[in-house]
Amino acid sequence: MAHTDIKLYDLFQELGGDYPIQGLRFLPEPERTKEIIKILAKYVDEGRLNGAQETAKLLGRSLTDEELTKILAKYVDEGWLDDARKMAKLLGRSLTDKEIIKILAKCVDEGRLNGAQETAKLLGRSLTDKEITKILAKCWKEGLLDEARKTADLLPEPERTEEIIKILAKYVDEGWLNGAQETADLLLK
Repeated sequence: MAHTDIKLYDLFQELGGDYPIQGLRFLPEPERTKEIIKILAKYVDEGRLNGAQETAKLLGRSLTDEELTKILAKYVDEGWLDDARKMAKLLGRSLTDKEIIKILAKCVDEGRLNGAQETAKLLGRSLTDKEITKILAKCWKEGLLDEARKTADLLPEPERTEEIIKILAKYVDEGWLNGAQETADLLLK
């Protein structure tokens, strides 16, 4: 029976979704507990809060502060502001300025304008021209013209107008009329 159970467990591991966790019931002890501990560690390292919580329940416990702190660190490293705020709240605290600054840097590096703006607000400031320029460069590199247009609109003059003209030219070259019109409207305001 034990050999069949282990084979059944292995099959459940291939199914994805919640099946790998559900398949744990087919493992005999102590293999089952060892596998649960491995899965929990993996979920914590990957910052998968829900999976980690469900797996900890299988061990008859909640996540420890150390595990929650590791998940928070993952969220901060990835620049996931909303998740990081929720995790800090679970730990009974707010994000530190150091964590917020790290999230902001990640948002800027990845060209995520909205995330960067929201994060900068938590620091009581707006994005700097340098941060805006870096986000704009990432948008251009990734071909994100809509995001580039929104970002360029935040630049001081004459850089703002110069960038918007480049974006307008790109929209026209690509034949994207709606984007071109929205960009032209920025020049008219």
